[in-house]
Amino acid sequence: MVMKWRDKRDVLMLATRHTDTMENTGKANRKGEQVSKPQAVLFYNVAKQGIDVSDQLASYHTAVRKSIRWYHKVAVELLLGASVVNYAVQ
Repeated sequence: MVMKWRDKRDVLMLATRHTDTMENTGKANRKGEQVSKPQAVLFYNVAKQGIDVSDQLASYHTAVRKSIRWYHKVAVELLLGASVVNYAVQ
């Protein structure tokens, strides 16, 4: 399915798993009307939420310094970033 949907701006979607059916989100806009979104958008938002939280938590605690070599930065960021996120989520 190829679909173009307009929320605040145009959203282009290419999906093989979902159809173009609109589903109620359970929310209302300022006018009191029910908000509907395509099934593919709702699935994407649920699946993306964990990654966004992980990236946000990792950005608060960075141990990368300007003076160390690039491969040390990568190792420190991967190890320390993942441990901080895992500790904060528990």
